[in-house]
Amino acid sequence: MGGILYAPLIIQQSSRELSAEEFCASIARLLHEASTEFFLASTLTGAAVGYVQCRYRYSAWRLALEAELEDVFVVREVRRRGVGQRLVAFAMARATAKGCRALGLSTNERNTAAVTLYQRLGFVTACARWQGGRYLWLQRTLGPA
Repeated sequence: MGGILYAPLIIQQSSRELSAEEFCASIARLLHEASTEFFLASTLTGAAVGYVQCRYRYSAWRLALEAELEDVFVVREVRRRGVGQRLVAFAMARATAKGCRALGLSTNERNTAAVTLYQRLGFVTACARWQGGRYLWLQRTLGPA
């Protein structure tokens, strides 16, 4: 990865933990996907302090691109200093510039700081999409490929 991104953490993924090496290999793969972009936040000295991963796809329902923030991460030492807000705002501006009509994300409801941030930036937890029904995000874990 050439030192572009280093995440000294263990990621909990379903019932097993992801090692730092697995995580970095996953990020390296995503860096080659045309539909994925990463936006990095750094200090004035160049130290990485956070990133956002944004993925784009065409929607047959919106007749336009949509974007999804798959990862929003800020290192613990600089949280609550506006880094996450600036990263998400940048991703919103980038998605708008690419012609996206919507930007979505998912987060744990117990992560109240993140929920508050996203709501402050205009994200809503549910919206009417078809015949007055709420738009829900459903997910199912699939077996290994």
